[in-house]
Amino acid sequence: MGGGAPPPPLRPPPPLDLDILLYASEVVATPRLTIPHASLPERAFVLVPLAEIAGGWEHPGLGRSIGDLAADIDPTGVRVTNLPFMGVHER
Repeated sequence: MGGGAPPPPLRPPPPLDLDILLYASEVVATPRLTIPHASLPERAFVLVPLAEIAGGWEHPGLGRSIGDLAADIDPTGVRVTNLPFMGVHER
């Protein structure tokens, strides 16, 4: 008959935290949603790869291209990995 402690109660999964970087040229500012993402210009791990695929895209709140924002940030520690299965090939 098994003894021992009963299993812990199940907890619901944590809420999903989804960072929306950009949505076309839309600017959204509500208590629950901010687009473009407020920290986008400060995050090299986002800007460097984003500049590779959308360097000319203009940040709607700053009026600067993603490529310009990426050029102004220290990319130390950021490594862009090519993913052949997604259609990106070695250069």
